[in-house]
Amino acid sequence: MSDEICDIIFRESNRKARQFFYDNNAKHPTREPRSWISITESEFDAYLGILLLSGVTHSGYVHTKDLWNTKSHPLYRAAMSVRRFWEISRFIRFDNGNTRQQRKQTDKAAAISDVFLMLNSCLRRYYVAEANVTVVEQLYAYRGGTGFTQYIPSKPAKYGIKVWWVCDSISSYPLQGQIYTGIAPSGERERNVDERIVKDLCINLFDESGRNIVCDNFFTSYNLAKSLMIDNNLSIAIEAMIGRPIRVVDDGAHGAEYGTPKSKGELLHLLQTTPYSSCTLCNKPVCAEHSKDLPQCDRCN
Repeated sequence: MSDEICDIIFRESNRKARQFFYDNNAKHPTREPRSWISITESEFDAYLGILLLSGVTHSGYVHTKDLWNTKSHPLYRAAMSVRRFWEISRFIRFDNGNTRQQRKQTDKAAAISDVFLMLNSCLRRYYVAEANVTVVEQLYAYRGGTGFTQYIPSKPAKYGIKVWWVCDSISSYPLQGQIYTGIAPSGERERNVDERIVKDLCINLFDESGRNIVCDNFFTSYNLAKSLMIDNNLSIAIEAMIGRPIRVVDDGAHGAEYGTPKSKGELLHLLQTTPYSSCTLCNKPVCAEHSKDLPQCDRCN
């Protein structure tokens, strides 16, 4: 974690806690005033260590009181008291809460987006990807009210924050991520999400590098595969597209199948040679090879 990220966390967490205790003391003047002890760098490292240890020992769903029990791992008690852990967890912040509402008008993930962008920068700085990279989705378990919490019944957590990642296929090292909030980074609702995600994650990092991008069938659109191959010298989802019908999408409204390649060679030949034109009625892409006899798509014909 970079110093810039830590500085933001220290500053905003301490700001939030001090403001809370100031307001609480003013609200209850007859009580003994309480003050906040600022989070230090070493204390924050210990806090992160506790979180990592709970993950390694699969204790994420164990009550914190039980973690600090004398029969539990001694590192919890050695790092800090359970009350201090509760306090840090309560007040930890990743942005300036005073300006969050204004930023949320254009960014649903305003509470974490600045730190997440810095994290992406750190990830790219310290690793060079191999020849093959993978685009995947990850669901971070979370049931809070974010406005973009996803429900994916096929995932173990089912509820959480979905993040798209491009990772090195060998080491699984994450190279860049994007939080899915339901709208494009421009703030507008979008179509062809698969194409936009792959290009956002991969083109700036791997443009003209000749790398292979492997992903599941969610991303196997004809337009995306051909665009990356011709414009960016990248190949996409070779294994995922073999044995599946390849579709062509114009603006998300329609799709057309060009066939089912049985091998990598057939797929590359299909991507490199299959032209297409538009249906004369609905403007849906139609294979140009057959458009002389069938100037209309299957739906309009």
